[in-house]
Amino acid sequence: MDVLLQKIADIRVEHEAPEHLDANKLTDLDEVRDHITCKLLNADMNKDYLANKPHRLVEDFAVVYYVDLGGDETGHMSAPITDHLLDSYGIDIPELDKIAMDNLANSDIEFKTMREVLVEMMFPDGVDENDPRMEMLPPEEEIPSMYVLTNAEKMNGANSILDPKTMEDISEKVGGDFYILPSSLHEVIILPNTPDLDKDTLEHMVQEVNAGQVAPEDRLSDHVYMYDSVEKEIVLADKMPDRLKAREEAQEDRKPERERVSMKEKRPEKKAEAEKKAATREPVIPSKTQDQSLS
Repeated sequence: MDVLLQKIADIRVEHEAPEHLDANKLTDLDEVRDHITCKLLNADMNKDYLANKPHRLVEDFAVVYYVDLGGDETGHMSAPITDHLLDSYGIDIPELDKIAMDNLANSDIEFKTMREVLVEMMFPDGVDENDPRMEMLPPEEEIPSMYVLTNAEKMNGANSILDPKTMEDISEKVGGDFYILPSSLHEVIILPNTPDLDKDTLEHMVQEVNAGQVAPEDRLSDHVYMYDSVEKEIVLADKMPDRLKAREEAQEDRKPERERVSMKEKRPEKKAEAEKKAATREPVIPSKTQDQSLS
């Protein structure tokens, strides 16, 4: 038994730990700073896991942090950042988050149409336009506006929604607010906000896909989200109608104030115009009746 256990341990070390890994360097912030990144988890489904992990919440998502140790053809390695490890870095959660967000901004984020993704899946070695399988794909203009957001590694790519510039660029491309469908931990689907889309229908679709096609460990959420292009925030789609209503009411409340400001700005101009007309107008002697009414 001792021999078998030792062989098992040797195999595990050989295949799971990169040869260059020095565990002592994990506690050195300068060594790991450029390799700190983050991923999204469902907060409710991972309460035990989050108990000793620094994290922040984005709606019902938990943003957790880890050190990317790289990998090779045998796999990819990472080390979660625990409260104890964070203490060894001598920084707090906001500073840790800033490091992770800076690294995320410099990573390879991919935003592609669904057709582009399907082509890559069908032709991993490159597209051959003469391949008869190309006829199976409808033209781009016939596919509803649907996009996939992930990263180049297709690993924990749902965290791409945390990059502000990426989200603003998508908003500009699709024309404002948009839906976010949590496909898995590794990617999300983006849909422009159009009148024909119904939040409940989209949520039902996400739940069906999660139940039948996504492994439990890869599930992110059963809810649908939206990007608020005005506030530049991710919110649960349920909250968006109230936000829009409050925004419209605020605009209505500001209208009289704007009008008053406008009239105040125009007052000197109107006064000067009135004085000019009065100077060129011949004096009028009011009649008795007019004089009484004026008095």
